[in-house]
Amino acid sequence: MARIIAYVFGTLVAVLGIWGFVQSPVLGIFPANTLHSLMHLAIGIVLLGAAAWWPHSSSFCLKIFGTVYAILAILGFVANGDLLLGLIDNSVANSILHTLLGIVFLWAGFMNADRSMRMEEEPIQTPM
Repeated sequence: MARIIAYVFGTLVAVLGIWGFVQSPVLGIFPANTLHSLMHLAIGIVLLGAAAWWPHSSSFCLKIFGTVYAILAILGFVANGDLLLGLIDNSVANSILHTLLGIVFLWAGFMNADRSMRMEEEPIQTPM
């Protein structure tokens, strides 16, 4: 499950990152400066790489990026001004998107970890 989420959202986040270089605001809603677009592109590429070449680390990457997005969402809601940490464009729409990405990434990362732990605990039964 984590691998599929990493593929799907890695592609989505990477495309949004590329789109931010071409048009801002992205989809007419999300303002994005160069650094903001670079960050989304990099996160998308890492998620795609983890899903393709390191499938067992997909849940770990989702947990890390879910935490990052959750922190950015909180900072985005409490920060004043158009720049978050003085570096990336910020708006309510961006904060909502970061909240949703954080929730999905954390859910997928931890759900997959729980499944892996349960599978390790169950004894392997061999037919007689």
